[in-house]
Amino acid sequence: MQDFDNRGERPLGGRFGKHFRGHMGGRCGMAGEGRPGGMGHGNVYRFMVPVVAVSLMKLGKAHGYQIAQEAAKLAVTETQMDTAGVYRVLRRMEAMGFVHSEWDTDGPGPAKRVYMMSEEGMMQMERLMLKLRGISNELKSLLDTYDGLLEKS
Repeated sequence: MQDFDNRGERPLGGRFGKHFRGHMGGRCGMAGEGRPGGMGHGNVYRFMVPVVAVSLMKLGKAHGYQIAQEAAKLAVTETQMDTAGVYRVLRRMEAMGFVHSEWDTDGPGPAKRVYMMSEEGMMQMERLMLKLRGISNELKSLLDTYDGLLEKS
């Protein structure tokens, strides 16, 4: 079974596997990624997958632009969420069965694709959040160690 981080150690937005190679890196990554001086953290730094998924869970059923707006509010870095990147994440999640979509033709203007989490997506979010909690604890330990070193010097 494929999951949000089928490469094992990339729960924050790494590649979903060879079929989707590169979809989360590069342009979706942090500014400067892959170029001299760039930090190279990509979506591990920006948390694209969990931010988009939690935004969709919060909204329940929404079109991509609404999800992008909510994701911007939940962003965990100063780097602005790329709306096109949000749509790419949604398409990849849908291809993996974690999100469903349908066309909404009731409102004014052109039809809009409306997204909602699938049961499989909800189960994957539970797994992903467990990993994020573990990473959060490890980061806290690292920061506490760093702060302790600063206090000694």
